[in-house]
Amino acid sequence: QMEEALKRTEAFWDVKSKSYKKDEEITLPLALSLHTAAMSNDKAKILDVGCGTGVVISHLAFAKQEKFLYYGMDLSGGMLQCGKERLDNSLAASVTNTSIELEETKGKINISKDWEEVEKAKKSMVKFMKGNALVLPFEDEQFEVYASNLTLMIVPDHKAMMKEAYRVLKPNSRAAFSVWGLREDSPFFGMIPKVMMELGVQMPKPPQNNFHIAENIEQTKKELLEIGFKKVFIHRTEVIIPIEDPELQYQHMKFESHFKDLLQGLEPEKEKIVHEKYLKATQELQDKTEKLPTFSSIIIVATK
Repeated sequence: QMEEALKRTEAFWDVKSKSYKKDEEITLPLALSLHTAAMSNDKAKILDVGCGTGVVISHLAFAKQEKFLYYGMDLSGGMLQCGKERLDNSLAASVTNTSIELEETKGKINISKDWEEVEKAKKSMVKFMKGNALVLPFEDEQFEVYASNLTLMIVPDHKAMMKEAYRVLKPNSRAAFSVWGLREDSPFFGMIPKVMMELGVQMPKPPQNNFHIAENIEQTKKELLEIGFKKVFIHRTEVIIPIEDPELQYQHMKFESHFKDLLQGLEPEKEKIVHEKYLKATQELQDKTEKLPTFSSIIIVATK
């Protein structure tokens, strides 16, 4: 069952990597906040789990003045390839090289030789590698920063992921995880399911509940402390979706979101009704709240 869940996740994100640009623009502010929360005292050895298309490191490479060693790990080879191409196409002078490994590493890696190369070259190093967040391919106490954006809630065993974060971190270092907030705090994201239910369209049951961390946040905090983290901080935030026009929002839902198969599979007349109802309901919500669309999120910061 665990293997099936991992394969399903890998396949989904391999497909998603081909059209992830808009989603990436939406989640970037959250990812940058996450990394800021994780990086205390200018830490230099960074592990980014669920790094996706490498949008954070492309910003970090230009913004961070001091040399660093960055490992970006993801289950999806498609996402990693996007990240490598992005950084190669806009390579900062401060980065000595980038590499990518699309086969999962056997055994445990000690990163000391890579750090020696960084110090010798006086330039940063970026490595993208395929890997499983539940069984990290690194020796104990290798990293000073562990960050994972919108990944903890989609893995099949979040406790195993948190234990691995603790294991690979050096003492007095931080792990930072972001997850979706409560479902009811993101009404714009619930608009499509709401309209579908009003029309009697059967919504497919998702493989898992991706809101379970937010719904049990105090339990997650307790689990982190039991694992060994000495402090845990919980930050609730909203991420602005920079799409004001409800029509553009709907087109994004139809062609780029996880609703696309459902919407494109409707009969034309029924899809037209969903379209019209979505525009009306979304515009009414924007007028009522006087806000751009947002989605709720939580950043969890744990100090080892």
